[in-house]
Amino acid sequence: MSTQSENLDTSFEMLVDVSPAEVAAGGKLALRCAVRFDPARDLRGSSVDVYDDAGGPVGKLTFTARDGAICTTDTLAITAPATLGQHDWRAVLTGQKAGPDAEFSQRFTFDVVPHKTGLLVWGAPAAIAVGSEFSVKLGLKCTAGCSMAGRKVEIVDAQGKLVASARMRRATLPGSSGLHQAEVTLRAPAEISRQVWEARFKGDRRALPHTPGAANFGLNFVAAPEHRVTVAVLDAATRAPIRGASVVMHPFRATTGDDGIATLTVCAGDYAIKVSAARHDPVSLTATIAQDHAATAELSPEQEEDPDAMYY
Repeated sequence: MSTQSENLDTSFEMLVDVSPAEVAAGGKLALRCAVRFDPARDLRGSSVDVYDDAGGPVGKLTFTARDGAICTTDTLAITAPATLGQHDWRAVLTGQKAGPDAEFSQRFTFDVVPHKTGLLVWGAPAAIAVGSEFSVKLGLKCTAGCSMAGRKVEIVDAQGKLVASARMRRATLPGSSGLHQAEVTLRAPAEISRQVWEARFKGDRRALPHTPGAANFGLNFVAAPEHRVTVAVLDAATRAPIRGASVVMHPFRATTGDDGIATLTVCAGDYAIKVSAARHDPVSLTATIAQDHAATAELSPEQEEDPDAMYY
């Protein structure tokens, strides 16, 4: 809340409360006014007219309460302008004159700022073969709840070169609070590398202005995988297959199915095969991959702690 006051003479003071003092374009503002006269005047039932930067009428505040020499108005809810920057408005006490050509008034200011945006990138493959196509998903939302449908998001590579763009779909992501999404297809560079690319929203001034947004995302570009690796994951106690176990041969990864088997396609080389599953102790295997390869990982169930062990 911003409180602003100005003594017009020794017998009068007007204060205008503006909340918030910084508001998003087209957002809601609350105005309230207090006036003190000496000697005291009962202003209940009279009003304060509010005018914008250009002198146009915005609304009216009505005095509803008195406490000694101070009279206060009700609260006026208004829609903030869409024009960015500081606004200098004026409140004028009606029915009261400071002199033949003077009025009791008070200027007050507030700032209008763009709507903030959030940008997300997800769904990039853990490893991408050089020269191949891959896709990522983009999400864009306005913190004030505006529709971001049709807004364009651009993708630039590690050198800052524009490589693709996509426009947000009208439908929002189910379960999200207004996250519009799109999917974009990209092409990996020819060299093996680890790179950071960026998604960019430049902002706009459609019906209401929005801030720019950006999100970085890392990508692993590897030699074309050519060897098939299957890893069977078993419970060491029961020999039963474990569904949903994670198998990682960095940067490649997969998850076991109902049969307890995960299948990965990897490049030739030396790997640590890291296997983990819920309620089991993880294990790590090593393998040199020069051709198709099969491995078995047996995970021991986690030992439950005995709450009485400290007394033994």
